[in-house]
Amino acid sequence: MPRPVPLPVRQAIWNRFRDGQDVLTIAEGLGVPPRTVRRLFSRFRSARQDPLAPSYDRCGTATPKPTEPLVHAVLELRREHPTWGAGLIRVMLRRRLPGEPLPATRTLQRWLLRADLAPAPPGRRPSSVSRRAARPHEVWQMDAAELVPLRTGRQVCWLRIVDECSGAVLWTEVFPPSPLEPSAARVDSDPTSLGFHPLGPARATSGRQRDAVGRGAGRSSHRPGAVWLAGLAVGLDYNPPATPQDNGVVERSQGTAKRWGEPHTCDTLEDLRQRLEMMDEIQRGEYPSVRGRSRQEAYPELAHSGRDFSPGWEESHWSLDAVAGYLTGYAGRRKVGVSGAISVYNRDLYIGVIHEKETVYLSYNPLSNEWVVADDEGRQLSRQTASEICRERIMTLTVTCKQPNKRTGDK
Repeated sequence: MPRPVPLPVRQAIWNRFRDGQDVLTIAEGLGVPPRTVRRLFSRFRSARQDPLAPSYDRCGTATPKPTEPLVHAVLELRREHPTWGAGLIRVMLRRRLPGEPLPATRTLQRWLLRADLAPAPPGRRPSSVSRRAARPHEVWQMDAAELVPLRTGRQVCWLRIVDECSGAVLWTEVFPPSPLEPSAARVDSDPTSLGFHPLGPARATSGRQRDAVGRGAGRSSHRPGAVWLAGLAVGLDYNPPATPQDNGVVERSQGTAKRWGEPHTCDTLEDLRQRLEMMDEIQRGEYPSVRGRSRQEAYPELAHSGRDFSPGWEESHWSLDAVAGYLTGYAGRRKVGVSGAISVYNRDLYIGVIHEKETVYLSYNPLSNEWVVADDEGRQLSRQTASEICRERIMTLTVTCKQPNKRTGDK
């Protein structure tokens, strides 16, 4: 709080007040802010016996000094976990000291600043603001972190699903880095392995889809998981390559996972899985994010998406017609290899050696269940049965895409 106006200055203002001078004239003549003169005028007009004496009794309660053990605990937590912010440190203190009054997050930030333990300034914000989901579970953002080193030098990966509206982490799965084999079929129907339990599938609709082919992600629309999700009427919104800002909520969450989870301090994959699970619960249910409330408090709808997921629900709701409608909306660009073929899922479609190295477009005809290959002028070069598009293969995720042959150049 600033010092009170000196008594001689108050006396001069009082004299001018009785002479009838206005606020601006007095402020300019004495070199004080007009706001100070107005406040003193208000006091002069009140019924106080001594309008010139400072009101020390109205200065409010003095700010209590923080206890040294509390300050020491805050600084030690930052030194032990340099990637933790003041908000997470306050959550951890609340766990250590249940029932004890704790200072605000801003106070902890000041303590860290005075101890030269403040974090780096935030980066530059994006120049444009993209459209964001308006309610929980309308859109989920998904992203993977790859080859994250542990303390032992071992590398792990994880897949993360975040609600776009609230920013709450819904699911994180940690797994060792290994090539995805074409034969790695879905051997069970456990919804927990898909990130759907207990939240259920997202409520995103196909209206949020983007043209993946035109943005350089043509193969993504024909991935086995994408086709299976299309049969459940779960819309997919593909991001252009190398544009993490279009998936900013989960990208920021990946940084939070690395700072809070501290994978470099974990010895095993299971240690990191348990650490991330605990931190996800804190991020979702304890960390003050929305006007001092946690995300779960601010968005009660996070508890469930409103759609139960189970093997029985999947069996009755999955639709091959929905898959056909989904594939019809794409025209995948392919380059014919030197053998005259293009690859679709786990087999080659022979077009003809005469079309070697030409760019062709692959589309799906739902009426005849055929792949249609045409050139850029729309001339059909080949029509072949789409044996991959059947309920059995899509439901078991055995529809896989063959890896490019580096020797022949087939794509």
